[in-house]
Amino acid sequence: MNKQLDSKKLFIIYLTLWLVTDILQAVAMEIHADEAYYAFYGEYLSWGYYDHPPMVALLTHISSLLFDGNLGVRLLTTLLHIGTVFLTWKCIDHTDADNSHVTLFFILAASMPMFVAYGFMTTPDAPLLFFVAAFILTYRHFITAPDWRSTVMLGVTMAGMMYSKYHGALVILLVILSNLRLLREWRFYLSCLIALTLFIPHIVWQVNAGFPSLNYHLIARNQTFSWFFPLEYIPNQIAVFNPFILALALYLCWKQRHTQSQFVRSMIFLTVGFIAFFWLMTAKGHAEPHWTVAASIPMLILSYRYTIDNARLTLYSRRFILPMTLLVIVARGILCSDLLPERIGFNGKEEYSHAIHEVCGEMPVVFTGSFQQASLYRFFNNDNAVVLSALDSRRTQFDIIQPDMELQDRPAYIFGLGEEHKVGDHTFRCHYTENLQAVNRINITVNNIRTVKTDNTCIVDMDLQNPYHSDIDFANQEFPVKMQIAYLVGNEYRMEDCRLLCDSLKIAAGATITVRGIADFPTVAEKKLPGVVCLSNRICTSVNSRPFVIQTEEQ
Repeated sequence: MNKQLDSKKLFIIYLTLWLVTDILQAVAMEIHADEAYYAFYGEYLSWGYYDHPPMVALLTHISSLLFDGNLGVRLLTTLLHIGTVFLTWKCIDHTDADNSHVTLFFILAASMPMFVAYGFMTTPDAPLLFFVAAFILTYRHFITAPDWRSTVMLGVTMAGMMYSKYHGALVILLVILSNLRLLREWRFYLSCLIALTLFIPHIVWQVNAGFPSLNYHLIARNQTFSWFFPLEYIPNQIAVFNPFILALALYLCWKQRHTQSQFVRSMIFLTVGFIAFFWLMTAKGHAEPHWTVAASIPMLILSYRYTIDNARLTLYSRRFILPMTLLVIVARGILCSDLLPERIGFNGKEEYSHAIHEVCGEMPVVFTGSFQQASLYRFFNNDNAVVLSALDSRRTQFDIIQPDMELQDRPAYIFGLGEEHKVGDHTFRCHYTENLQAVNRINITVNNIRTVKTDNTCIVDMDLQNPYHSDIDFANQEFPVKMQIAYLVGNEYRMEDCRLLCDSLKIAAGATITVRGIADFPTVAEKKLPGVVCLSNRICTSVNSRPFVIQTEEQ
């Protein structure tokens, strides 16, 4: 009895040390650009966001109500991660664990770099890990003794995974594939119905917003196949899980492939399934290393379960995994220092944002292209900053909330234009304007488009709708506007000026006008080309129409 009590005390001690370490690192380590972006999410609570479901926004919003600065983004992440570690331990349910077993569990858990990282960095993966652990624990009870409690909780945890990250759907699918008997269990269908009901608000948001997340993840991120993508995937996964945990987990998956335990079979499917699925996804482009991090929980469960009673694997853990744990601890210390180059993105961002603020003061700042710098500027200076997406950058949550609408025809600084400034070691350009005229929100609807074969031109009839509270003057002296058509030739855009058949163009605030434009058609072999209508000024070249396809011959 005392032995059991001691192991419980030791578990609590380890768990407390883990929490304290995470909080200290959360305070000491500079905010990452993506975290600043998710802090922007938290300023505007919603049932959905351009890139992700809303759980990460809820974390940053609640954290910001309790603290400022780093903990205003990371506090709930640190608390959720402790819950993740605890729930993972409960999934194992090793009731006769002694002190050596508890120590082994924490050595294994602390050796996986990305699993550890989401204890102090706020991204959608942090709540995903928590709900994956909760789902696995609930599933374990569900397949052994299904009752109303496990049925309801299974639905709640499935919804929690989906509200955290869309990868939660893969967790559910892999578990079903590992146990097809679930499809004959009415309670499982009830759990799915509960999950779907809870997820309806996000589905409604996607429908009303035009499915931005699905378009982004399934279409916009596609790239031309390159052998580099599947080849880089393997070393990236080794870095995410550490080579010795990854090797151990895959070895155990192979050894236990004929297991009679339904729970172990599901852990094998989750481990192998996640790694294999995203390796296959490299056919569509680069796969981010952390996309497989949900597999760390079943890997941890398998590694611990089959190591505690195996002298050879226990020795393997001491010789190889323990040193990796110590290496991860050292790496965590380095992340809190200034030893890493600024280009890696773990330090120097606050100083750079303050340098920009020293020039711009309290004026709003307009960034173009990258959402990272605008998000960092908002976070570090608690000031208004927006980003205008361009043809060569992707759309973001800034395009849904559109805070830049409030800056139109008002004073602002435009980052990257104008006079060069040097503040400390940082050099950058900023242009001050008394009357900002951006054109990113001008909505162009292409009504008719045809090509004229004789002079190889393209005639476009379109409606231009101005949603701004001020007029848009294409002949504006400071920000003259030019219309272009961007043809997609291969993987690159070919820009051609679109000449408007009118002397001058001015769109009144809130008005819609119909115009005709003529643009040259590129000399290419293709008979059909995708294209978009763009408006360009000194700030950026924006995409203002939906994509369309142009025929090379008159219809």
